[in-house]
Amino acid sequence: MLSNIYPNELDWELEKAGIKFVRFADDFLLFAKTETEIQKSGTIAKKFIESLGLEAAMHKTKFERL
Repeated sequence: MLSNIYPNELDWELEKAGIKFVRFADDFLLFAKTETEIQKSGTIAKKFIESLGLEAAMHKTKFERL
């Protein structure tokens, strides 16, 4: 249940920053057109997750260029 409540605040933060994303439970995908934008998006997400007292699983994080 908490995996669906806490991330709602992250959703709002990402939307406020204009970041395109898709979330399912406690996993999410961030979308950006440039390397700079994806780095900014990742930084915003990581800081917000940590501000909630949660830990970002950076070992599961990956960046892919489409």
